[in-house]
Amino acid sequence: MNTTPNCPLCKLNDPANRNYAYLKEYKYWNVRVTPNQHLLGAHVISLKRHTEKMSDLEPREFEELIDIQKELENALEKTFRPHNYNYLQLGNVVRHLHIHMLPRYSDIKEFVELKWEDKIYRETPGVAPVLKQTPDPEYVVVGIKKEILKHL
Repeated sequence: MNTTPNCPLCKLNDPANRNYAYLKEYKYWNVRVTPNQHLLGAHVISLKRHTEKMSDLEPREFEELIDIQKELENALEKTFRPHNYNYLQLGNVVRHLHIHMLPRYSDIKEFVELKWEDKIYRETPGVAPVLKQTPDPEYVVVGIKKEILKHL
């Protein structure tokens, strides 16, 4: 497996470094619940090997990514019932291919006695200025993970 020593996602992809946000491992990808739950049920899907561009994907990696997206969408629909999904692949901060999966909601959602409001539901999301930048408590991420795992 091709990894880069100083890459944060290469480090997180190492099974020895899995933390409370880790959700599921696939042949070519890992999925984590985003510790900053700016949108309820947000995930990061990261390629296990180090590369920076979508165009570097092998056909089998791309096919598995589509299968993962379908599986996560199905689990989220049973768990939190989002109204839509946005997928962001930026690479501006972490230069390792990963996709932010953002469930979108037209109404306020409640989970573990907390409320999530998608204030920009009808807009194109710009990650940095709009989305919450502080991590949620571990119990929130673990609770989201447990609910979604029921449907994976």
